[in-house]
Amino acid sequence: MSFDIFVQDIPVNAKSVRDIPDDFRPQPLGARSEVLAAIRNAAPEVKFVRPDWGSIEGNGFSIEVNLGPDDPVINFAFHLRGGDGGLFLVADILAALGVRAFAPGTESGLFEVDRMGEAFLRWKSNHDRVTQP
Repeated sequence: MSFDIFVQDIPVNAKSVRDIPDDFRPQPLGARSEVLAAIRNAAPEVKFVRPDWGSIEGNGFSIEVNLGPDDPVINFAFHLRGGDGGLFLVADILAALGVRAFAPGTESGLFEVDRMGEAFLRWKSNHDRVTQP
């Protein structure tokens, strides 16, 4: 069970999912090599065991990076487990790429590291309840 964050081209002026026009067509995020370079720059500890699937082990958290097969990369996902320290690393990677992400469970539906606390805590509480004996 993971806290999932979905990365794609999102209009810069959108303050919530509701602000994205119905006719908006996301553009590619960049060439696979550029996306991989940005991820590796922000998270040098990332290990890609397959070209489309990587993992990052941090202090009290882990993140799986699911890039998929597309080149250029159209979208990808982070699957966060453990503590909230991973949220800050995700924010660093997004900043390195100059992109935004969706975060289901948040009020806006968008990933905003300074506003993720409540949604992440809800997920963590549910996760701990489900996984504890």
